[in-house]
Amino acid sequence: KALTDAGVLFCFAPDAVRRPMACTIITFILALAMRLMAKDKITRQGRWSEQNDYRGEGLMGKTLGSIGVGNIGHEVFVLAQPFGMRHLGCDPYIKQADVDDVGVQLVDMDTLLAESDFVSISVPLNEETRHLVGERELRKMKSTAYLISTSRGPVVDEAALIQALQEGWIRGAGIDVFEQEPVDPDNPILGMDNVVVSPHSLCHTDEYYKLAWSGKLRQAVQILRGEIPEELVNREVLDRPVFQTKFKKFQVS
Repeated sequence: KALTDAGVLFCFAPDAVRRPMACTIITFILALAMRLMAKDKITRQGRWSEQNDYRGEGLMGKTLGSIGVGNIGHEVFVLAQPFGMRHLGCDPYIKQADVDDVGVQLVDMDTLLAESDFVSISVPLNEETRHLVGERELRKMKSTAYLISTSRGPVVDEAALIQALQEGWIRGAGIDVFEQEPVDPDNPILGMDNVVVSPHSLCHTDEYYKLAWSGKLRQAVQILRGEIPEELVNREVLDRPVFQTKFKKFQVS
């Protein structure tokens, strides 16, 4: 609202996060399924003889569920196609025709939680999604399932997740975002062997920054040409006199 009142365009860059975030989610899935962190640990500690004690899981035939199948969630299924998994999605704003191209079956959230071996979350944080995944949802998941949390920390009730991991409601988790950031060094999650964590930055790749800056540059050029970027969020600003005055001033003839 403040930006709109000031006559400022608010644009986002969906291309910048689509592939890097999808890669982040797939990275967590592979690391958890192959028990990469445990195998890294025993190798570094000279425990070579334990190599067969940490058997991984193949993905073929498993079920991948995504809560949210928009910009990022859809791309996750694009990348997951070669693995031969069943694809489930839950998103009240997406139609079945929007996800037919990646073999996703849209279901209700309870079905997705109960049937998925990997549950990924790709939703924005707002009042509708705050603690979207809490004790009730975690208890509905398979005891052999993994939760992938990469959107925003408060989307998941972290206290409930800690309990779920400690008591074995689920097998493990991949976590890039926390309710409190920076994460408290005493957070129990950091001491769990069945969790892979990163500091809200796993998607920060060269590709991410290249796409982010090229997208912003393209939007700036569009504005100078008298065009409105399609990624504009606060479209109501277009009717504000304060914006219209600025817009005319910045156009290049």
